[in-house]
Amino acid sequence: MRPPRLALPCALALAAGLAAAGAAASPAARRCDRDVAFFQASGPGAPQARIEWRLFDPADGSDRVLLALPERIESPRWDAKFRHVMFASDGWIQRMPWAWGAQPVRLERLPQAEDVSDWWFNPDSSRWQAAAGREVGETLVGGAMLQRWWFGLWQSAGAGEPWRLIHADTLTCDEDACTWPWTAAPFARRERDVPLASLAHDAAADAWIARSRALDTTRVKLPGAGPDRAWRLRPLRSVHHASVAFRALANGERLVSRPFYLVDPGHGTSRLLPDPASPMESWVPELLAERAGLLLVPGGTGAPFVVDGATGQVLFSRQELTSGAAWVPRPRPHP
Repeated sequence: MRPPRLALPCALALAAGLAAAGAAASPAARRCDRDVAFFQASGPGAPQARIEWRLFDPADGSDRVLLALPERIESPRWDAKFRHVMFASDGWIQRMPWAWGAQPVRLERLPQAEDVSDWWFNPDSSRWQAAAGREVGETLVGGAMLQRWWFGLWQSAGAGEPWRLIHADTLTCDEDACTWPWTAAPFARRERDVPLASLAHDAAADAWIARSRALDTTRVKLPGAGPDRAWRLRPLRSVHHASVAFRALANGERLVSRPFYLVDPGHGTSRLLPDPASPMESWVPELLAERAGLLLVPGGTGAPFVVDGATGQVLFSRQELTSGAAWVPRPRPHP
């Protein structure tokens, strides 16, 4: 059993109905075995502020609330078989079954430190651990100004006792290389999990740029786009004879520019990828993630949408206060 749909304003309800009808008519949507998960904050007119973890199911076009909490849901990660999900919220590590109707249980309060950036369970120590780091100054080395960072490793003591700082060091590093230094250290081993960030990486700009090639815009015309050496082309895995054209920054920064185009290189034809959220040019760190012929554009401006890659039909879109959109395995039905 799934939770009931939330009441929507008339315009949004109509849009949701049209999306549901479109998804039902899309063969690709019926084949898709995953949902789009995303976070949505309640608007300023809502009676109670809350964060909703919502799921769009392409197979039936539904958009439902899996979980609603008064505080942000941060750093979700699943076990390897997606039986449970863990996340941080309101200063606690929480866990719940990955199922409709489930509610989270608080496992451990996070350390009272503002510089904590990550947390995990260490199977060797049978304790929770947390990474921390902050910039503490600058220093001149060989004529170059480098940053000085303090890094620490916290570990829970159990039984409600305060966390202990078990490892710390101050390092000098270049701005782009100031990362937590003990990721591979035996004393900081992590229980295997699947972070939301890894599920979302398919859409990352660097992943698309690395597997793309230069596009000759004199052979493939892009409607409304002028000649530009920055245009790149990458084939889609799940849509026959289709590729995506996009522009990438030439200075090495991992950003791509909307709008995007669907291209058939064999016939030299193209069409603009529908973008209900941001039709104008904008540089974003994400492009899209494909699943069974459906294209999820996470929306660097917080407005995700899903397009049928074969037809160009928009099956789903959100334009208000959203983040963290990614393809995820469907939750189990309510027991």
